[in-house]
Amino acid sequence: SGPRAGYFSWRCDKSGRMLDQNPASDGEAWIATALLFASGRWGNGQGLLDYRTQANQILHVMLHKEDGGVVDSVTNMFNRERKMVVFTPYAQAATFTDPSYHLPGFYELWARWAPQDRAFWAEAAATSRAFFKKATHPQTGLAPDYATFDGAPTGSGMNFYVDAWRVVGNIAFDHAWFPTDGWASEHAARIQGFFRREGLRTHSNQYTIAGMRLGGDRSPGLVAMNALGALALEPGAARDLVLELWALDVPRGRYRYYDGMLYTLAMLHASGSFRIYAPR
Repeated sequence: SGPRAGYFSWRCDKSGRMLDQNPASDGEAWIATALLFASGRWGNGQGLLDYRTQANQILHVMLHKEDGGVVDSVTNMFNRERKMVVFTPYAQAATFTDPSYHLPGFYELWARWAPQDRAFWAEAAATSRAFFKKATHPQTGLAPDYATFDGAPTGSGMNFYVDAWRVVGNIAFDHAWFPTDGWASEHAARIQGFFRREGLRTHSNQYTIAGMRLGGDRSPGLVAMNALGALALEPGAARDLVLELWALDVPRGRYRYYDGMLYTLAMLHASGSFRIYAPR
């Protein structure tokens, strides 16, 4: 209810009680797409089980929250002028973006399936693909956690850290589903070359985007995303990255939520099990 009606809290306790009222803009993108895929796999039921209707409601609010005016500084999840996802649809946090939130592979599907705004979603997909070319470093391929809409690192997210791990995977699965040009493969080769030089068993999980180590350990989530990024490489060039994923233990302990989700996602993609299911 209230100004954020239709958005999800990004952080709750185990009972569902909100610990932070704000959403994380990638969350709605994943939830809406999961619901569309659920519609394709299992059909649509009633109420909350009407997957396609639920997905379409989320897509609508993401783009039309401001239609009645901005209330309590809550904005759209996409900057309609820049055709780009915002970090958080609230006040100053809506004036920049997070490269790992860009999911052109999903926007491409929304452009085909959504009941409205299809032209916008198609433009958003093209915008994100162009944005990746600006936001990733030309030598290392690394992206920052946060960036301006023009692709420059910004604020407290100037470096390659936990959010930015996902960028290589987002680029690669979009390329696997909707290949547009050869840049995604060039990027995959660039960033994987960086991590091979750092050592596939010895690299860190934190760097400046120019490639200077900032400390930290080798993290399962980053290993998993590099394996997912191998979708944009030729099979021979991908093998060692996928074997590193296969050699991982299932993530446990304090960081199992994030590492474990990225591990699961990479396993689904690497096994060919993360598929497009057109909604009914």
